[in-house]
Amino acid sequence: IHQIGDSSTKVVICTEVFEHLFHPNAAMAEISKILHPEGAVYLTTLLSDYKFDMNYIHPSKGHVSIFSRNSFETLCKLHGLSWEIVPFDSDKQYYMHRLTKMKPKN
Repeated sequence: IHQIGDSSTKVVICTEVFEHLFHPNAAMAEISKILHPEGAVYLTTLLSDYKFDMNYIHPSKGHVSIFSRNSFETLCKLHGLSWEIVPFDSDKQYYMHRLTKMKPKN
């Protein structure tokens, strides 16, 4: 597998992956490591704050990591990433998460 250099990637797209990871902390660490300071991550994963079918959360379906808004934001901050929800339809029913590198405080 090709090695991705630190701070070399301007766009990361990660769709419906994080809920399948046993170690989402390690994945977020790698994303933060390769993300360019002016780059952005576009990510989708279900947050438990929204209504969904409870059958969704079950290891037999491969869904092993479920986040609340608070836990997902904490995961992002832990790795120096700011987080916002961005709707991508006019009814604002579908959304993605946009993550960017936190700017150093002066």
